[in-house]
Amino acid sequence: MVRTRDCEKRHKKSINDYIKTIRQEKTGKVRDEGSNLIIEQDMFGGKVPGESKREKHVGFNNPDPNEITILTVALKDYLKHSDMEWIIKMRIVLQEMDWSAFESRYKLTGRSPFAPSVIMGLILYGTMSGISSLRGLEGLAKRDLGAMYLTGGARPNYSTLSQFIKRHKDLITESFFTELTKKILKATKAKTKVLAGDGTIVEGASSRYKKISLEVAREEARQAKEEAEANPDNEQLQKRNEQAQEVMESAEARAEERHAYGANRENTLVSKTEPEAAVLKTKEGLVRAAYVPSVVVNPDRIIVGMHVHPTSEIAAIDPMLMQAQMVSEGGIEKLLLDKGYGVGPVVRDALAHGVKVLASLKSPPGYKDGRFSKKDFKYDESRDVYVCPSGKLLTRRGKGGDKRRNASYIIYAARRQDCQVCPLRSNCTKAKDFRPRRIHRYSTDMYLEQLREQMKNNEEKQEIKSRKSMVEPVFSYLKGVQGLKRFKRFGLENVRVEFAIHACAYNLGRFLRHLGAGGVGRDDFRHVTPYNRMIFCVTLLYNRFYASRTRFKRL
Repeated sequence: MVRTRDCEKRHKKSINDYIKTIRQEKTGKVRDEGSNLIIEQDMFGGKVPGESKREKHVGFNNPDPNEITILTVALKDYLKHSDMEWIIKMRIVLQEMDWSAFESRYKLTGRSPFAPSVIMGLILYGTMSGISSLRGLEGLAKRDLGAMYLTGGARPNYSTLSQFIKRHKDLITESFFTELTKKILKATKAKTKVLAGDGTIVEGASSRYKKISLEVAREEARQAKEEAEANPDNEQLQKRNEQAQEVMESAEARAEERHAYGANRENTLVSKTEPEAAVLKTKEGLVRAAYVPSVVVNPDRIIVGMHVHPTSEIAAIDPMLMQAQMVSEGGIEKLLLDKGYGVGPVVRDALAHGVKVLASLKSPPGYKDGRFSKKDFKYDESRDVYVCPSGKLLTRRGKGGDKRRNASYIIYAARRQDCQVCPLRSNCTKAKDFRPRRIHRYSTDMYLEQLREQMKNNEEKQEIKSRKSMVEPVFSYLKGVQGLKRFKRFGLENVRVEFAIHACAYNLGRFLRHLGAGGVGRDDFRHVTPYNRMIFCVTLLYNRFYASRTRFKRL
């Protein structure tokens, strides 16, 4: 009888060769004929010499999905024959990402944690399917075959998913999005010379019925402070006092912003459950506590820059361009924007990054009674003066600052003698003390004048028309397919993480469709004809009428 140890020694070499061959087949390694170096083809089109990236995650729970079977059929084969091969490629793409920054934050003691690629794959797969709640992702890992393959059969619960997002929120928002998008741009050879940007309004996770005014916020903060001081040992009252003070501070900060724009402070509203959000009017005409997410995309509709601001789309231009420069490694020449961005600060921030802005300009504001506005005064740069409609000169008289625009300005005024005898005075000013007309020239007016001159060119006018087809379908996909109609997390920082996950899922879906692997919710946007609109309206009216009749019969 042959001993087991002697058998192992006798067949050790053949067994090791067999295991090595199987590993090479699984990892897709090939041997270069000209050398002994093992080279691996990755999903992004590059070649990785040496060790395979899929052999990483040492000490992490990263199950192999190829061992999962449905009855007698392997799950991988089932997905291939069900036109779901994109899930297989999605797992390969995620396994080939560099997760070292994520893995360095774990202490590999005790129970093995789930590999970051497993958790992130489940989150992105759920987001691509329109499921972003943690409870929904937990159920997805248990019952969905695609999620089972991505996780290798692992079933992380909602608490594990929540802890993962909290631990890596900064990496998800910045480095992971940057690395994934950079690789997608390189693999697809997408151009980034011309970009298009836009923003939208998305409702926050706050309660719709807990909006209070500035006066009420101050009163509640005062009462909460008195109760907390009277009961210093009561933790519940102390926590309530902190929340009330935070709501009051947010309301006062928002009131100051509104006052700078000329609005009334006392009409300021703030949400008690989401004080960082601003109470805005959504696209549907509803007044809700909401945020303003913005994106910058290339002609292939890949998001290269994204940002979330509580109130302003304009404030997102500078951080988005910085992110786009990192992702595309420079080479950005033009940025196409709509009328809302046609202001001096936007052009200034873009020129600081070496990018030329093309934006449709709003007509300059004028007086309703027909008086001359700033657009009727021409600035002469050579003499540094303004020329009024009657030909008189307005020279420098002083300086000032505007909190609303966060910019300084120079005051130009005409001579009192010229204004007193001017025949067009009644059309220029209504000052009774014969005070001369003044013009404020802001530090950003020169950029606005440059933009106005650029938009006179017919080529620029034609190029700006392509903006809508580049960026508008992105928000349609995010809201219609991925379900980004309302944020599910509280706080500006958490909202930015949630939007970054949506952007990563969207870009990954675009890349999978580029590989010809299909994907969830293919974005073949069809042209809407008047006939389609008519059919849609008739169907909608019929459904409403039929539903009302059915409800009446039930009553």
